[in-house]
Amino acid sequence: MTRVRFDVRPYLRGLVVDALGISKPPRNPAPPEGASIVVLPFGNVSGNEEQEYLTDGVTQELTNALARSSRSVFVISADTAFSYKGTDPDPAQLGTELGVRYVLRGTVARKESRLAIKAEVIEAQSAESLWSEAFESELTDIHAVQTEVVARILSAVGYELETAEIERYSTPPTKLRSVESLWRGYYHMRQLTHNDLLAARSLFEGAIEADPNLGMAYGLLAGTYTQEHTQGWSLAPDHLDRAYQLASEGAKLDPNAGACHGILGVVAISRGNWREAVKHEDRAIELDPCMTWPHALRGIALAQGRQRLEASRSIKRALRLDPHPPHGLLMALAYINYGAGRKAEAIELMEKVRRENADNILVRVGLTAYHQREGDKAYARELTRQILEINPDMTIEVAMELIPTLKAIHPRSEFVRYAGDLAAAGLPRQTQKAGSPR
Repeated sequence: MTRVRFDVRPYLRGLVVDALGISKPPRNPAPPEGASIVVLPFGNVSGNEEQEYLTDGVTQELTNALARSSRSVFVISADTAFSYKGTDPDPAQLGTELGVRYVLRGTVARKESRLAIKAEVIEAQSAESLWSEAFESELTDIHAVQTEVVARILSAVGYELETAEIERYSTPPTKLRSVESLWRGYYHMRQLTHNDLLAARSLFEGAIEADPNLGMAYGLLAGTYTQEHTQGWSLAPDHLDRAYQLASEGAKLDPNAGACHGILGVVAISRGNWREAVKHEDRAIELDPCMTWPHALRGIALAQGRQRLEASRSIKRALRLDPHPPHGLLMALAYINYGAGRKAEAIELMEKVRRENADNILVRVGLTAYHQREGDKAYARELTRQILEINPDMTIEVAMELIPTLKAIHPRSEFVRYAGDLAAAGLPRQTQKAGSPR
């Protein structure tokens, strides 16, 4: 009698990632202990669509300020909050979907150099308004207004602004041009295309030109170089060095600029120094508790160092902050599911990212290798065509480096096979390419 062997290891790995809570975004999570809140994107009532960036800037800044102002208040990431932009969600449904007790919403209007803000805190399940107020200030005084708004919000939900936390705020911009440049840059960074990233870079450079001591602007500018590098949009060899230089300068100017520490962690991951990366991401998390990407990058760095249990805790925290994950976190979930033997779930997540982002090379690299191996060679060839359309200078060697944990986690045989799949699908090797990187 022939024995049929069934490999239970992928099944067991699947049970483990489910138990750890890192296989998919949480569905209707329970609110944490204490106060919990989401800052919905503020509405633009200026009557001018070109002022839309102001609403994004106010939303981002209030989200970050709330998270920094009291360690007792849980704040949903702005990434998830922006997924509700342009909608009018029911507060009770929102509270259930995100696992929060309170909702902050409001409007923004610009009158020349002045900004008028109306804000309201709602108890999610009852839809009862707990507090509402209107504020007006010069754009360059928005930091003072922001502190006042945060103090009123915390009071409405039963907490006080912690003086020690105020002192940890990053240094705010002092020039009108720097405020506008930062907020316009936020908008472009969220679009996740190469052209938008280049537009954001120009704006952050403008912010530094107007306000040379603005540490956070150096970190954001550094981020445009790491993102261009890790997305495979540019093969310029000095991008990581440039990012390191900018982020280091920003952290020196303003030690409380969380973006600078986070980007230093990205550089460390890309260079294979996972311990250094964890140190930087820990500092970024301390300064900006509700920013998702430092938590996710901390998890990636720990996975690079084979610290899998601690890595899973970081990924789980990122998912709780961001129940509607951005593409980078969806990619991490895809690789987690793939490693647990759940190929269908992994490919579904990757296809979602591919459909939503025509410029994402990384997801196309993963899908190309998978479909070539599974026998769908026509689709693998089409994905290769898309990769080379985004960046004609892409090679197998560069593509493999886009996944920083590939060498660290997988055996060499799998690494070689992955490269072979990409070659079979038509992605050239370095030796086959002529010309210089763009």
